[in-house]
Amino acid sequence: MGKTIQGYIDSKGFIGYTHVHWGMEFSKSCRDTGTYYISLFVTEPDKRTENASKLVNIIKLIRIRYKEHGNTDRIQYVRHHDKTRWTGHLWTMDRDNLDPILIAMILYSKYDSKLGSFAQEILKLVWGRMGFAWNFKHDWPLKDDEPKLPDWYLLFLPLIAYGIRLKKRWWLYPFLLLIDLGLVFGSISRFFKALEDPRDTKDDLIHQTRLVFAQLCYLTPVAWFAKLLYKCRPRSGPNRHNRIKASGPYTAYLQHYSNKDAPPMPDVWKPVIDKFL
Repeated sequence: MGKTIQGYIDSKGFIGYTHVHWGMEFSKSCRDTGTYYISLFVTEPDKRTENASKLVNIIKLIRIRYKEHGNTDRIQYVRHHDKTRWTGHLWTMDRDNLDPILIAMILYSKYDSKLGSFAQEILKLVWGRMGFAWNFKHDWPLKDDEPKLPDWYLLFLPLIAYGIRLKKRWWLYPFLLLIDLGLVFGSISRFFKALEDPRDTKDDLIHQTRLVFAQLCYLTPVAWFAKLLYKCRPRSGPNRHNRIKASGPYTAYLQHYSNKDAPPMPDVWKPVIDKFL
């Protein structure tokens, strides 16, 4: 019997990896949970209100209020709700985890306004941080780790695109055409990366999520062209001479989640790839 995604979801709705010694591991929980809800948005249109309510409960668990410099209240988002794990600590949320869960919030905001408020709050917070995410800490942080440079949203452009699509600012559509050129460059970059190293798939996940989001919300001709380019992506695999026999975009998922501990995200995402990529 094959793996099912339900076996990788914890009691609060977060998706993790399983490990024979560690149990569940949640370093990519927001990435995979956000991707899961984007897939449900496509495959279960009649349950969007119900799924939006579930997503609200998930977001509330990773929205942390804390004090800085004495009495100043601050808000920060973390990767997982369990504060006994490093993934539930402050200063760990990276771009790979933030993007899918943020996109899911924007898509479902029509069905629960709280998600729109949360998404707007995240955009304002990251904008106020000059476009940097919160991951000053390394993954699997050690006591002697030096702080790292957090992930950066290049020239704020993805943040602006998310804001336009969240607020449905039709009068900014011409500006969105320019911003979506980033999707074209991303598709070209992923083509040559896959040609050079078929195991390099990390950036494919976030690129696919952004491409699908652009198809679902305020599609531009530029984003449509970026999708066509990405369809030509070479297939992934263990090496150049042993590539997986499937479409290029789908093999990126198959290769990335090929570890036996990984959740079956390729099965979750395949209906989305079939429809949009």
